[in-house]
Amino acid sequence: MTDVIDGAPPLVPALEHERQFVPGEGPFPITGGDVETFARRRASKRAKKKRGFPALPKLRWPLAALPTLLLGLCAAVAILLGWRADAVRLLPQTASLYSAIGLGVNLRGLVFENIKTSREIHEGIPVMVVEGEIVSVSRKAVEVPRLRFGVRNGLGGEIYNWTAMPSRTIAGPGDRLPFRSRLASPPAETHDISVRFYNRRDAAAGLR
Repeated sequence: MTDVIDGAPPLVPALEHERQFVPGEGPFPITGGDVETFARRRASKRAKKKRGFPALPKLRWPLAALPTLLLGLCAAVAILLGWRADAVRLLPQTASLYSAIGLGVNLRGLVFENIKTSREIHEGIPVMVVEGEIVSVSRKAVEVPRLRFGVRNGLGGEIYNWTAMPSRTIAGPGDRLPFRSRLASPPAETHDISVRFYNRRDAAAGLR
């Protein structure tokens, strides 16, 4: 028979980490007293965090398939018309297409304006004077080639030609370059004079 001594200390002292926690205390407090309540509160906190960063609305194209197709075709046509010079540089065969619909393509970015001819007498010699302006319609600086003048008869055939250098060889956007050239003793059958830029075909014809 074991003797019991009142007021004696326990044989194995209780460890500090074995202390029992009451509800609402400790490292994982469950204030509601059950796991289900804790889970609901945890889910509620997550929902509140998500509401702090609202999701972006989904974008939807407002047009149906056919209007979208027509809109795309209109945009493509506008690009082909507005940048037709660039299109012809990339695809030279499209030049005939533009010509067929009455749209010229100016690859040089230069045009002639205010061309006029006149006749003078210099020291008893008749002189044909041709003058005008070269206008840059390009959005960037372009090279100005030599000018080629052609004398044509009443049937439109060219009977004589000559060349001249422009006043400047580089033209900036919107520049206007005046030119003036004279031909002494023009042919008697001269009807009019054409003006254009000297090109590769002219150079090849001059070599033959």
